[in-house]
Amino acid sequence: MRALVVQAIVVGGVLGPACQIHAQYNSNKIGFEILQFKSLNSLIVWATVDITQEEFDTLDLPFGWFRNQPREIEMDGGKFLNSPGREKGSFLRAEHFGHEWLHVATVKMAGRKRLDPKRRLVGSTVLKAHVVKFDEGKTLTLLVSPEGKVFPRISRDVNRTSEEPTLPEKWRLIEHKLAGPIEFRLTGETTIIRTDNQDSFQGPVEFSVDKSQLEQSTPSRGGGRTAEATVSNSAEPSFGTRNDEQWARMRSLSPDEDREFLMVNLIKYRAKAKYVDGRKTDLTGEQANALYAPIKFIAQIGGKVDFVGRVNDQMGNMKPHWDEVGIVRYPSRAKFFEMVTNPEFQKRAVHKDAGLEVSQVLLAEPVPWTLSGAKRVADKDDAFNLAQLLKYRETALYTDGSGMKQKRTGKEAMGAFDAATKGLLRKVGAKRVLKTTVEGVLIGDGRTWSEFRLLHFPSEAAYTAYSDAVQKMQDAIKHRNAAIEDSYLMKVEAMPLAKRLAVSLATSVLGQ
Repeated sequence: MRALVVQAIVVGGVLGPACQIHAQYNSNKIGFEILQFKSLNSLIVWATVDITQEEFDTLDLPFGWFRNQPREIEMDGGKFLNSPGREKGSFLRAEHFGHEWLHVATVKMAGRKRLDPKRRLVGSTVLKAHVVKFDEGKTLTLLVSPEGKVFPRISRDVNRTSEEPTLPEKWRLIEHKLAGPIEFRLTGETTIIRTDNQDSFQGPVEFSVDKSQLEQSTPSRGGGRTAEATVSNSAEPSFGTRNDEQWARMRSLSPDEDREFLMVNLIKYRAKAKYVDGRKTDLTGEQANALYAPIKFIAQIGGKVDFVGRVNDQMGNMKPHWDEVGIVRYPSRAKFFEMVTNPEFQKRAVHKDAGLEVSQVLLAEPVPWTLSGAKRVADKDDAFNLAQLLKYRETALYTDGSGMKQKRTGKEAMGAFDAATKGLLRKVGAKRVLKTTVEGVLIGDGRTWSEFRLLHFPSEAAYTAYSDAVQKMQDAIKHRNAAIEDSYLMKVEAMPLAKRLAVSLATSVLGQ
């Protein structure tokens, strides 16, 4: 068991400022880790800087504890954001064997990956939230898989007997000198690959390598040739801020917890496409996004496009004014990550980045929302869906002096509004299409949201009649105003039957 564990694992990090202790690299960039066997599927990695090499070597470890080899760190900077399963900035500290340690990673013993039958490469799945940085002028050593996935070298065994690993067929090493600084986020489930000389490569990361560069590189011993590679902005999209904590939570779910979910996209296109590599183009943002066309990949993992529609009108002064709303149903988080790590999908994603000016990408769970006894009214040419993205106040805020002293949450106050107005919806023939709880924002502008909902109105006249009637219900309006802290309210075109059938047919065919 000891040999198995030590060979399989290296987190390869030195504690950074996020740990809230004085955690600097020592002069030879060596970090110390001990491994605690917790269960058949769990190995805890503890790290410290409060120890010397001599003290580390003489630790008296009981059964179930193991030393990791002292590691030489390749990166120029780095930090752990939190202990696995904890909020950003929160760490599990413990005293073991007379020293303070931080829980920096959890190894999933069932997550071992068979990368090479001769065991020249051994892969493991590790849960962590780790940011690593490399400075301008640094020469990265990159391990590239046969599928084109890229893993930077993070650390090396101090006592290695060989400078160069032996790689299986179709695996490649590439050296790349950075023209500028780069940061990689190794968050959620990270694959850590150990080579036969105990080098540690971690990822995969977004770092594109041309086919011609792979042909110049070495498949086995020899260190590889220097190749020019293109950095893809460290996985940070140009159209919003990625929420790494939410991505990590998605990836940390066990198979028993994982389930179907919805991804809600609010999109504003660029007037003219702008590619990160600076290529010249006459495409509009919408045309560039059309080249992205992810329906094939969604279909291949069993997903489904539930809704897509153009925003015809947006009420209020909230910015930005959105162009489109889309909703995709995914069978699980695991299948979603299978899609986004597909090299072919990643190549297409450059068009989305070029086409979108700004976006909100929301992870949502549908909740029951029925409207029984609704009047059946045929759709007119101006039928539409009313899309609402809402953030509720923690405590409903009644400020009109009406004497409403009952304490409600914002969500409960909105429930009171819904109950008061459902009769009006029935009367005009409106339908409750979708109501979701927003679990988190994957890409956005830093704001959080509580709920996304869709209502279908058969015509503008029906909506006008509904709105006029609501304005006469002062108590209902008080509940709504007390409930909502932030919101978007948009009229989105109804998805025509022909378009729904076309999307359904395309998804079915491409899924095969």
